[in-house]
Amino acid sequence: MTEVGGITALGAGDGTAIATEQDYRHQLRRSMLTPLRDLQASRIISAIFVVVAVEVPRVTRGNDYLLALHAADPTTSRSDPVLVSIFRRSIEALPDIRTPGDIVYLDSVKPMMYRGRLTIFSHFSTYWQIHRCDAPVAGLHPIIAHLRAWWQGPDAASDPPRHQPRAAPDPPSHQPRAAAVSATATMQSPATMTHPASRIKSHYSRQMCDMEPDRFGDMVVEVVHVEPREGDSEFPGHMMQRCLVTDYTPNAQLQAPRGVPAASRIDGQCLAWCTIHQVDKINRMPPLEANRCYWMRGVKALRSYNHGMVLVLKIHPSFQRTILVGTMEDGHPDLAPLKARQQSMLRPPPSPALPGAMELASPLPVARGGGDNDAAAAAKDTSSAAVTPIAAIHASQQLNTRYRVRARITGIFPQTAGQCIVSVCAGCGARLEARQRAECPGCQRPNPTPRSECQLVVELADDSASCLAVCVDPGMSACGALRDLWLRVQGGGADAPWADVLVALMLVPGPGPSAGALTRCLVLPDASALL
Repeated sequence: MTEVGGITALGAGDGTAIATEQDYRHQLRRSMLTPLRDLQASRIISAIFVVVAVEVPRVTRGNDYLLALHAADPTTSRSDPVLVSIFRRSIEALPDIRTPGDIVYLDSVKPMMYRGRLTIFSHFSTYWQIHRCDAPVAGLHPIIAHLRAWWQGPDAASDPPRHQPRAAPDPPSHQPRAAAVSATATMQSPATMTHPASRIKSHYSRQMCDMEPDRFGDMVVEVVHVEPREGDSEFPGHMMQRCLVTDYTPNAQLQAPRGVPAASRIDGQCLAWCTIHQVDKINRMPPLEANRCYWMRGVKALRSYNHGMVLVLKIHPSFQRTILVGTMEDGHPDLAPLKARQQSMLRPPPSPALPGAMELASPLPVARGGGDNDAAAAAKDTSSAAVTPIAAIHASQQLNTRYRVRARITGIFPQTAGQCIVSVCAGCGARLEARQRAECPGCQRPNPTPRSECQLVVELADDSASCLAVCVDPGMSACGALRDLWLRVQGGGADAPWADVLVALMLVPGPGPSAGALTRCLVLPDASALL
């Protein structure tokens, strides 16, 4: 049972002000309370004290919840507080003790020796009351008034602690400890919380090169790619999330991932898919972001038919409140080896010079005919045309004009093959979202007829500039070839070869709500121009 706002268990009091420690002890005897200095092991008592520091509640090895306090009163020193451990079956049943300075009354508690120190243990049937440090001062019991004046007295700032409060007593546990909250500290949100090195180092620390199927380990990794959360097939009703991780150590049992352009600069044997089950239930689970480092606890390696060896992270049934994933900020000492391997692997090679001259070419008019002879003539003219720098195309004002550029493919969007298939209106070509199937956003027709198209955006770069070119394939015949192209570009990485590409500067209908308005855009006339 708990009451917040006042301590009525002391009674009304005799109204006598407390001036000395002898008066304070006399008032405690009248209320059948024990000063903290007079604690005796294995003797059930009632006590009242001022909270010096509060620790974050945590789960014990027996799945109970523990709230650890550091307590003091006028008979003891603030610099050497008494440890108080309050155990409850649920976190909601713990006392709502917020800040140092709160006055707490505990009934029927038992001091015991633990690790050479006398500690107060409050178990499940204990009655307590709390007096807030910011509560009104009118009508206070003499004991509470004296404790409050003692805590707020001028000697409070001149009595610094001789040492930091010791860790709260708890049987040996594999649970990570939460940091103590001092009189001026505040709890950090799980998204911005940084973990001390003691929560990362363990006897089970592993690198990617040490992992093998059916082996567990605690790992420090960098997330290269993150996929959206989806329904957890193994735990119905929960969510799971897949991410691509690395610590830049090779493992022969890993396979290079496919369809992830962000991983093109990393050796495929250093990358592993990691599936985090019940991601919505993991205690203090931070949001995963690409190019950030995390520590992961209890990762298990499994053999997969499609991806070689993969990593899996699950909640242990006996330790459901364990923190499994934490963010590691730049500058953490445990990140130094990973950062050193990263710089060694991702050091960019020297850029080769652009082959051939880059004189400005005369623009090639777009062929208007639809016959094979016109297409053959256009191809012949294109092959004999000079190379045009991308910067010159940006500066050009001519439309419906073809250019031949010599560039590298530095990016392909979207990143997955399935996302390049879009539904468009058969009437106006506007893109149809799932929620817009009842009415076309372009021509405003009800129940428009959808048509599937393969739309791909390619990033091209030469020594002068870079550009984005749109490739539209209404028949989706180039889908298989585009997949091969992505794999080829990923394998090339920074050494992707130069290629002659045909682009056309045209006015095309704007997508979505901009349908009907013409947009100046570079278009790839044929997907085969890249293959």
